Amino acid sequence: MLLPLSIFSGPAFAQGTIGNIPLSRFGLGLQVPEGNIRTRGMGGAGAAMPSFDFVNQSNPALIAFNRTTNMDLGIDMTRHWMTDTSLGKALTGGGWPAFVSFTFPVSKKLVMNASIKPYSFTYYSVYTDSYIADANGNNTGTIYRQTVSANGSISRASVSAGYTVTPTFLLGLQTSYLYGSLDNYNSFYPGYSYNELTRSQSKINTNELLFKPGAFMRIWNDTATNTAAGLSVSYEFATGLNSLRNQTIDHLNPNTGALINVTDTLSSDERGKIVIPGTFNIALSLQRSLKWGIGLDFSMTQSSKFRSFGESQGMKDSYSLSFGGEYLPNYSSPSLYKRITYRGGLNFSQTPYTANGNQVSDMSVSVGGSVPITRQESKFTRPFVNFALSFGKMGRISSNTLQDNYIKFSIGATMNDLMWFNRYRVD
Repeated sequence: MLLPLSIFSGPAFAQGTIGNIPLSRFGLGLQVPEGNIRTRGMGGAGAAMPSFDFVNQSNPALIAFNRTTNMDLGIDMTRHWMTDTSLGKALTGGGWPAFVSFTFPVSKKLVMNASIKPYSFTYYSVYTDSYIADANGNNTGTIYRQTVSANGSISRASVSAGYTVTPTFLLGLQTSYLYGSLDNYNSFYPGYSYNELTRSQSKINTNELLFKPGAFMRIWNDTATNTAAGLSVSYEFATGLNSLRNQTIDHLNPNTGALINVTDTLSSDERGKIVIPGTFNIALSLQRSLKWGIGLDFSMTQSSKFRSFGESQGMKDSYSLSFGGEYLPNYSSPSLYKRITYRGGLNFSQTPYTANGNQVSDMSVSVGGSVPITRQESKFTRPFVNFALSFGKMGRISSNTLQDNYIKFSIGATMNDLMWFNRYRVD
């Protein structure tokens, strides 16, 4: 009989690439936002907001709007203040490359994009300490520790095409290759005086194609004021990731982590599927060219249909609602501050995760901007330094018994080149 006593004595959370996030144990982990730093600065909004200088990475149809060769890259960094009614408090964080994207026009109507970015991360490590009791329920003084942990990531390499059907109607398709690995561990320390620990582990390697078609339409246009409204629709199809799973039970040295022996192999190269549900996105925008724009985005995922080797993880259907905008004081002003694009936005998401029997919500507010880096001799390039800062809260102590207050910072650069892939005639 095990009598659980106080289980938090110091930081029970370990730190990793994304920081220690216990909710990342569900599904494939915490999914990384698909947009770029521009959309991060608007709270995730912007799927229906085309731009001359910034490639829209939320809807492949809007790639057709960009007529220059574009290179876009960025990194994300986070800081988390975790609170759990059982585990106490912990500070954690990390950073990772957010995306690298390259866009170029193929013809007057066709534009291509190639990108690589993380799809999801999982990293957590939580332990519980209990005292072993005798037959009468008395404390024997021997501590029994159980540690549940995981780490891994899934990456997305994509090729997208955007095609101009008419000046007001665009179509696009994104084809992605998902690949990566996830490792889960469950370790048992039968008392600190013992010289070994027992660990069960599950290693999954996975890969598969993922398809996302999209469409964009100008639903209203006022040429006198250069103001237009747009409608964006996209759907990322459900897919089944081809996966190999290896499950073993090992004995390890608790001090060095060295393997003593493998006591049992539960499965070896077991083939199966990880089913990723489809995601629907619809967005509206209102923009005045080279001046301002606002966007409203809604996405919904049937997360309850997620399966890993036929097993459900009890996730719920999820949705996300974003509202944001950007403002450019004066595109051609000699003042740098008037040529900076300023952004802000709000996001509310109902995540697929549950804690204490209640679904976990995520709320955040974001600000951001793009600073042009121009020189007198740079006649054919338009480079920018982009940044975004988000403050958010995931979960609530009152309903979920855990709460994650976080700060996310993103920074990157955009380069537009007017010369590449363009032919010029000399008369």
